[in-house]
Amino acid sequence: MEIDATRASTPTINHPLSNVRAWRQSRVPDGAPEKEYALQREALVHWRRFCACLEGLPADQAEHVWHTVSVEIAALRRARAEQ
Repeated sequence: MEIDATRASTPTINHPLSNVRAWRQSRVPDGAPEKEYALQREALVHWRRFCACLEGLPADQAEHVWHTVSVEIAALRRARAEQ
């Protein structure tokens, strides 16, 4: 497995989260700025959390939220297209 290979190549580290950090850094695509990659990863985490929260709402409320989000996304796309 990938994590096992990373763990084997990592020197002894005091804290297990240091291994996780090293593994995440090894997953950054070549040429991608670390900050941009971190923002993408954070956005994905928040998107998944948002979707999980929506699943807990009644259908009519979830539909209203999805409509609001779709309107905002369309506005963001238009703004980016104009740049």
